[in-house]
Amino acid sequence: MHPLNPLQYYQFFKDFTLVAKAFLETDILTGAIVESYSYRLVMILQEMVDASYPYIGDLNQLRELLPNSSIIKKIISTTRQLQRSATNSLHPMNQRPAVLPGTIAPRITYVPKNSSIFEKSGNEIPWRGVNIKYTQNEIFVDVIERIDYIVGSSKSPLLNSHAQFNSSGSAYYDLLTVSNDRSMVVRKAHPPVSANIQGQIVFSSSLSEMPQIELILDPARHNLGIPSFHKCVDLGSWLSDHHTLEFIPPDEKFTLMEYSINLLEELGKNNFYNSTGLVEADMTTGLGIAKNMFEIRLQIKIMHTVECVDNLKLDIYLPRDYGYTIKVVRITQGSVELKESGRYEWIFDKQTPTGLSCVLRGEIRSDEQEEADVTDDPLFDATKAKVVKPRFVRLSYENKGCVPSGI
Repeated sequence: MHPLNPLQYYQFFKDFTLVAKAFLETDILTGAIVESYSYRLVMILQEMVDASYPYIGDLNQLRELLPNSSIIKKIISTTRQLQRSATNSLHPMNQRPAVLPGTIAPRITYVPKNSSIFEKSGNEIPWRGVNIKYTQNEIFVDVIERIDYIVGSSKSPLLNSHAQFNSSGSAYYDLLTVSNDRSMVVRKAHPPVSANIQGQIVFSSSLSEMPQIELILDPARHNLGIPSFHKCVDLGSWLSDHHTLEFIPPDEKFTLMEYSINLLEELGKNNFYNSTGLVEADMTTGLGIAKNMFEIRLQIKIMHTVECVDNLKLDIYLPRDYGYTIKVVRITQGSVELKESGRYEWIFDKQTPTGLSCVLRGEIRSDEQEEADVTDDPLFDATKAKVVKPRFVRLSYENKGCVPSGI
């Protein structure tokens, strides 16, 4: 006897929660709901568990096996009516109609149709219902990706006095290259600490009968690693050609495939720089006489399939040492608001057009300097000024019409 995978039970509870919510028509299972509909949950468990082991977990299969809510209510109502009728019609034994001599009392036996559980549930394709009919046959495919991109701050010292445009380094660029005549400093992209894309293909099917779907992917030269698939996918087709997915879809919205792309493996390639998203950010710190000013530039790329980016915002986290505030010196788009102690938010409209270049220049002041300019102090020495800069900034946005990987 082979031991069962412990994760099988975890998956069972996940499936049971999904099935229970679907049958009880609720988004959340509360104690009151479980108590009120315990009889339905017992019926579900009787089908999903066999001899204490997980047995059936497919929602479509269980829909074929279990009666819906209206049928159960009708059964309960009919049972109560029969119970009242039986109570009111009880008679003494001698008043019951006798069976005539030489005759046999009829016995009615109900033989269920399609008594086999597998025939009744259409078990050959357990994730899909049987006899599905649609007037309009259509499918919808969405590719959804989330890119996480972390860039460390620059720690390289200044190479020469010509690097005045970036007096203490940029969070997104590093001064690493100087031309032969020492007259020009070339900006070189600072390598990211982490860069990966988490993606999924969501499929929604409204097709009749048992459709055979072949979906061909263009991975855009990315290495998708070892993706995870819905059980409906024929793995043989994918293993023979990492571009083709063949499957019979469930009759519902489901996640067909999940994948992960490690962009660090593609560092230095063209597809890496094309996969870093629509919005680029660059932060320069240590500006001004007191070296307490910073400038953040956002560049929203132009993409013909994308009209705008949604929910664009940038969080600015200040040092924890003292109570610092930000005084906005220049801003070309949006507004800056204090959200909590030590965190400001550069907020844009809900929809921001592509092709924009936005600039925010701010000055970081401590509480005692909030109303006074430190440079007005006659004892102020600019040569001994300490750089005050944000700890880090965090950019987030959404867009429709394209994905970072280009799949």
